[in-house]
Amino acid sequence: MAFLETMNALFRYGAFNPSLFLFVGSTVLLIVSIAIKVWSDAVNLAGLQNRSLTWIERTHPHLPSLQAVVVLNFCTFALLAVALQTMLGVFPFNDPYSGINLVTLFVLSAAVGTLAELRCKGAQAYAYAFILGTSIAFVLLAVFFTTPPIGMAEKGIVSVLAFFAAIAAWRILGKGGNNIKTALAAIAVFLFWVLIYVLQ
Repeated sequence: MAFLETMNALFRYGAFNPSLFLFVGSTVLLIVSIAIKVWSDAVNLAGLQNRSLTWIERTHPHLPSLQAVVVLNFCTFALLAVALQTMLGVFPFNDPYSGINLVTLFVLSAAVGTLAELRCKGAQAYAYAFILGTSIAFVLLAVFFTTPPIGMAEKGIVSVLAFFAAIAAWRILGKGGNNIKTALAAIAVFLFWVLIYVLQ
């Protein structure tokens, strides 16, 4: 992948500028902070430690799923790998670092999705919609529309990754929620990616 090759070259040959250092540092800090929050809220259930059983029975608070958080992040980063093959060079992802804008978008998407799962009931359905819409759009773009065209091996890898992300999301995140709203959200995400590609 061009992004990883570019980052490797920048680290190895000393062309590491302050803005790139700020990006890497803030990304690592965000990932560590989210991991600590997940450990606190989804593993230790810190929000319930000082609550009485009667309060829990009366309010039925949202209990975040660690499994959903793991699958959400796995699918998001699998789709990032697909995006680095299909959307690279498409505005606004035509940055000089061969993918830093895409990495930023998907890292922020993973962070927002994780925080939503920790805080909100029904977040899983929208995470599933995001993953499903993105997967379908990327497969369509990779197989038929990438410029320059990618090889058959790359198309196969992209399709398998996107398909696997969609299936994993469906098995874990596609439960519950309003099916109509989820479908509309998936269509909106699909149209978002297609419009970005078409309007370049």
